[in-house]
Amino acid sequence: MSWFHTRWVLPFAEPERYANLTASLKSFRDFEQLPEAEQRSENLARVSRLLHHAHQSSPFYRFRMDASGVNPSAWDINSTIPLEPLTKTDLRVAGDAILCRSVSNEQLRAASTGGTTGAPARIWRTVEDLRQKVAMQIHLESQVGYAPGDSVLMIWGADRDLELNPSWKWKLYQQRLMHQYSAPVGMLNDQVFRRFGKLLQASSPQIVYGYSSCIARFAEYVERQKLKFKAPRRVLVTAEPLTPQDRELIQRVFRAPVREFYGSRDIGMVAVECSHGRLHFHPSACHVEFVPETDSSEGMLYRLYITDLLNQSFPMIRYDTEDCVLLADDPCPCGSWYPAVRRIVGRAIDNFVLGDGTTVPGVCFTTQLLRIRKPLRLINGLQFIQKRFDLTQIRYAAEGAPEHIRTELQNITECVNGLFPSGMNWEYVRVPKILREKSGKLRFTISEVSAAFP
Repeated sequence: MSWFHTRWVLPFAEPERYANLTASLKSFRDFEQLPEAEQRSENLARVSRLLHHAHQSSPFYRFRMDASGVNPSAWDINSTIPLEPLTKTDLRVAGDAILCRSVSNEQLRAASTGGTTGAPARIWRTVEDLRQKVAMQIHLESQVGYAPGDSVLMIWGADRDLELNPSWKWKLYQQRLMHQYSAPVGMLNDQVFRRFGKLLQASSPQIVYGYSSCIARFAEYVERQKLKFKAPRRVLVTAEPLTPQDRELIQRVFRAPVREFYGSRDIGMVAVECSHGRLHFHPSACHVEFVPETDSSEGMLYRLYITDLLNQSFPMIRYDTEDCVLLADDPCPCGSWYPAVRRIVGRAIDNFVLGDGTTVPGVCFTTQLLRIRKPLRLINGLQFIQKRFDLTQIRYAAEGAPEHIRTELQNITECVNGLFPSGMNWEYVRVPKILREKSGKLRFTISEVSAAFP
C-alpha cells in the first residue's frame, strides 16, 4: 500500500472521508494478527456492544427489544441474535426512529440503500462511520493487490462516485496524484466503448475496476476490435454478481485475474474474493448469518443477514440484504476462517437494448434512483420490465394513499427517464409483492427485448 497516498494525499485532499486513515488501517491489520479464537470473540463482543448501544440510544430498537422481551445483557453470544431481521421496509417506515439519539445532527451524513433488490431507502452515518467504511474498502482492496496511487481505469455507473465535469484541480488530484482515469457508464455503445478503449491504451492502468456486466461488455468490444493494450495486473468487479461466463470472458480478454467484491450502499464493502474463488466477509466490518431460504439446482440457497459493525449511529442489526448465497461444503483452502460463500445468486439484472443497438446497463437504474430527493416511503418493491424498445413496465408493490403512491411513481419515472435520451413510454402494474423466481433470484430489471435481440 502506498504510504504516501494513505498518510498524506488522501487525508489532505478529502479530510472528511480520509482523516485518520492510517490509524484505521492499522486497527484492521492488528485485528488480523490476533489468533482465530480472539478474532471470533472480538466479533461477537462487538455485536454485543452494538445491541446494548442500540437499546439505549435508538427508539426503534428499544421498542423492538422491549416488545419482544429481549434483554441485550442476557444474550448468549453462541446463539442467534434474538431480533427480527431489519428490512428495507423498516428503513422506509421507521426512518429516523432507528437513529441513535446520542449522535449530533452536525455529524450525520445521509446515504441511500442500493436499489437492485428493491426501492431505495434513506440511511444515516456519522463522519466517523463513513471514515471507517472507506478505510475498510481500502483495506479489502489491498488484499487483492490494489492500493491508493496505483493507476486504475474506473468503469463506473454511479455519477455521484465520479466527478463528471472535473475542474483542473480535480483532474490534477485524480489523474496526476491518484492515477485514476474515470469512464462513467450511462449507455453502452461503440461510441462509448471507443472512449473507454482510448483510455485503456493511453493510461495502461495497473487495475481495471468497475461494474461486472459493464466491464464484460467492454471486453466484448475490445476483443471484437482486436485492440492492443498493456495487460492490467488485476480486474476488480463489484456492484452486481459476476457470471461464470463473464468471468471467463474478462480474464481472457484482459489477460489478468478477476477478483470480486461484495458490498452495497447500505453496508459498504464487506467481503472480498480469495485466490480460491470464495467471497470472505471481514469480521471487523460485519457479523453475518446464513438463513436457509429454498433449494435450487445448485444446492441450498441461504438468505444473507448482515449486522453492520461500522455504523454506530444508525444500527443495522440482522439486516436483510435480500441477497441469497450458495455456501461451500468444506473449509476454504485459503486457510481463512472468515465466513465465506461460493457465490451470490440472489440478484439478477438485465441490460436494456434500444432501437439503435445501444445498451443501457440495468445496474444504472439503481444509480438513477439515488437521485430521488424525497425517500420512498410507500413503494416498497420495484421491478422494471422492458416490453419493447420504447416501452417499459414498472411493477411495484406499495401501501398507502393512491395519490401519494402516484407521486412517488412520478418521481421514479422522472429519475430513470434520464437513461433514455430518445424517451421511453411507461406503464404501471401494481402487485402485492415482487416475488423471487424458482431459482431464488430476485430480478430487478428484465428485458424481454434483449432476449430476442439478434
